[in-house]
Amino acid sequence: MRHQGQPERSPDELRAEILEILRMWSAIESSYDRFSAEERKQVDRGIEVNSLSRRIAPFGRPPRYCGFSASEESESEHFSAAVDLIDELDELARFKGRELRPGVQSGLRCLDTYRRMLVEYSSVSRTRASGELSAADVIALLTAAIHPDHRR
Repeated sequence: MRHQGQPERSPDELRAEILEILRMWSAIESSYDRFSAEERKQVDRGIEVNSLSRRIAPFGRPPRYCGFSASEESESEHFSAAVDLIDELDELARFKGRELRPGVQSGLRCLDTYRRMLVEYSSVSRTRASGELSAADVIALLTAAIHPDHRR
């Protein structure tokens, strides 16, 4: 299915986009997990400073990938393909067994959020060959998740 106003994507393009989103989230989560308590506080404060609502994006503390909305027509293909990729690829094992349907409870649509984050991630990942992110990198990525109308 195609979201109105969005160009048709081939299955390979869809899969590539989802894989990049999952790799981005894997880097965010693994980096945050290795942060010291002070670095974690720095991330939390950085997001609060950048958000008008003073809450940490829709991903919680610690920030965690929450999937796509299976109930949103514009995200249902992404949801199905993400579940398949997580089942297929060992590098995505950290996501196995999670509830990956945020829209069921909250009406949250994630795709636009992830796409904003990917723009930031593409510049950050070019400077981080190891795949590990700094606290400043995670702040930048999670700030990108906040809709521009809700940022300071």
